[in-house]
Amino acid sequence: MPIIAIEEQRRAVTVGKIRLGHQVATRSGKTRPAMLDAFRLTSPAEHQIRAAAEVYGGKPHQITDGRLAGQWEVYTPRNALPVVVPNTDSVTQWMEMWSAAGCQRRCDGHTITMRGQTSPCLCPQDPQAREVLAQKGNACKPVTRVSLVLPDLPGMAVWVVESHGINAALEMAQVALSLGLAAERGSFLPAQIRIDHRETRTPGRDGNVEVSKFVVPVLEILTTMRELVEGGTASGQLRLPPAPADMKAITAAPAAQAEPVRHVVADPDDEPVDAEFMDAEPAGDTGWPEVTPPGGAPVGDAESLAARAEAAQSIGEINDLIEEAQKAGLLRAPVGGRSLQSIIVGRARAFGGAR
Repeated sequence: MPIIAIEEQRRAVTVGKIRLGHQVATRSGKTRPAMLDAFRLTSPAEHQIRAAAEVYGGKPHQITDGRLAGQWEVYTPRNALPVVVPNTDSVTQWMEMWSAAGCQRRCDGHTITMRGQTSPCLCPQDPQAREVLAQKGNACKPVTRVSLVLPDLPGMAVWVVESHGINAALEMAQVALSLGLAAERGSFLPAQIRIDHRETRTPGRDGNVEVSKFVVPVLEILTTMRELVEGGTASGQLRLPPAPADMKAITAAPAAQAEPVRHVVADPDDEPVDAEFMDAEPAGDTGWPEVTPPGGAPVGDAESLAARAEAAQSIGEINDLIEEAQKAGLLRAPVGGRSLQSIIVGRARAFGGAR
């Protein structure tokens, strides 16, 4: 006879996180969150990160500082990963307030549920008032977590992608629930998670345009409506997404806009999870420090990194350049109208290192 409490709470093991950003150093000596063009995977399990590097590309290494010290990570060159949603329990959505000490509140917008206790929500019911307080860490914000299986990595453990943005809360959860429902009926539909770069533009002072840039994790079903209607969700069908080698590579950054842009700010509706990804700082402090890698020369200059990429003679040199640029926070730096990342990835294709 099963233990009822365990039977009702059975869940998959979480092996790591799928991240859309990282921390970079600023000239003031502090750190700030920055967006990435490609996925970063972190895990306490070294073998999982090494397997991910073999499948997706990138150079695995152990994290030596910060709150993730001791874990392993790999910066992949991919902005889309094939995934499987195992069940409808893969999606959770809460309103949460966090501090350095951990989660301080978790509620459904009306009732706080923490450590088995319930109490009325303490946040303002007015969304705008709550948002203002949330930016200061004094109110809850939406948190969407989706547990995904990466079918090309060992085991059946799940990787969690997390977002504090309203866009992901409205879009990703519904797709994940549909995929999970199909899985519970015995049909695993092909899907992928993709990084979607978005921006909002609002009129600013002096006729300029204020641009807010952010990234949103997007979950997509890789099958047509016709296939679904004609039996794509029939019980017993197992249809995995394409292998990474068959998926599209990262495309070059979009061309610069012609209209005058006053400054770039982070969008409050899609800010990073655990300070994982945000947009660039205002002009005056680029946040791109001079970094000297072990045994190497300073790499604070994006143009010198681009020149080294063009002169590279092996995929090993390209991987080293990617790591240096990531540590320096220079991947999105403009070089001759393109991003540094697009230049490095373009060169990697010559060696078959970016598919």
